[in-house]
Amino acid sequence: MKKTRFFTAIIAAAMLTAALTACGGEQPEAPVTPDEPETVTESGEQGEQPEETDVSENNAAEEPGGEFVVEIEGIKFDLAAASSLRNQEQEEITAEEAYALHQAGENYGASWEGMALVKQSSGESLNSIDNPDAFVEGHPSNPLMTVNEEIPLNTNEVKTVYDGDVIDGLTVKNASYGYLIARGADTEIITFSNFGCGYELDGELTLTGYIIVAAELEPPAEIGDILFFPDAESAAGVSFLSIVPGDSSPSHYAMSVGDFHVYNEDLTIMLGTIFDEEYADVDLSTIPEDGTAKQVEVTFSGIEVRQNDQVGAGIFARIVEIN
Repeated sequence: MKKTRFFTAIIAAAMLTAALTACGGEQPEAPVTPDEPETVTESGEQGEQPEETDVSENNAAEEPGGEFVVEIEGIKFDLAAASSLRNQEQEEITAEEAYALHQAGENYGASWEGMALVKQSSGESLNSIDNPDAFVEGHPSNPLMTVNEEIPLNTNEVKTVYDGDVIDGLTVKNASYGYLIARGADTEIITFSNFGCGYELDGELTLTGYIIVAAELEPPAEIGDILFFPDAESAAGVSFLSIVPGDSSPSHYAMSVGDFHVYNEDLTIMLGTIFDEEYADVDLSTIPEDGTAKQVEVTFSGIEVRQNDQVGAGIFARIVEIN
């Protein structure tokens, strides 16, 4: 779902550009339902070795402190550390001015470079192979599939990570985050919009789940796109798979690729296309090209995580090996 209550198109476009600098490109979108997570922030020390700084194993939260710290949906943000702060007129403002706007419930936007938010997966997931009774056809908004069962909301904490931090053995780099606080013209509701959360992860990750090639054009997937959906057991505990909160953020994704249906809380992993020249030296012969989902173990690298309330979200990576 897309929200349309933003105060002006100008400030929205400006903050979108700033917040997505490290994200790059369009992201797939999916039907969403708002989530209200419990959140805590934490980080490791930048530049240390992976075995000493893995924030996914560090439970000692370090919340931002200072004169201009604001709290939104339980998440604390230090406005003094922001790389860009703008008011409704798209003018650069100080942390003190942004703090005053926040306290007054007025419109403004903020973005940070070198910082992002992550949320650990709970592993709650349904798919039409392992859970065929969970899906039925003929829903008015989606004639292919509707979910017949619900899964619990993910109440794992949201964590703040910085460039140089390590999560699940992967090093964070090129992180960025931005949000908008906006009051609609015809409503008193204040909207907190996650307007760009992106980062890259150095290293390799191996997960098990279902891989599928889109045999037809099924937005967000195009013909030849390779999509991977971790199974519940493999996804459980991965620190960055789940959706970062915002008023327009979903609590779960429902997605169909051919006859394969998925309903979970995690971002879809996009692994390029079967036509990529970069895969010339990678054996993709085990992946059916007719749109049939197959259970595999995949090792991938070059991981980029992108999320934006208004554009969509996804994890983008390159296949190293498939078993």
